[in-house]
Amino acid sequence: MNDDERYLFDLNGFLVLRGVLSAEEVATMNAAIDHHDADLNERDGSLVGESKALAGTSYRKDLGGMLGWERPWCEPFRHLLIHPVVKPYLEAILSKGYRLDHGP
Repeated sequence: MNDDERYLFDLNGFLVLRGVLSAEEVATMNAAIDHHDADLNERDGSLVGESKALAGTSYRKDLGGMLGWERPWCEPFRHLLIHPVVKPYLEAILSKGYRLDHGP
């Protein structure tokens, strides 16, 4: 992680790593999410305030627990933890040898 990326992570709490995943990796993750679409939880309340321009037909939906899904659906998300491009960023943020103490 370079200094600019560190600054942006500190500022925003996330980084966008463009071009890291192949089209096949994205398709596999999308298929896993589609398989679990019944688990999507719609948030209560609107996030748009009084805006009519931002109003939609549904509210924001959340989905979690991807690492604990049954195989093969969990695999693409678990692979992100050791992805050769992503791993150095995780090590820079979480330190080398990061682990999931309370994960699947």
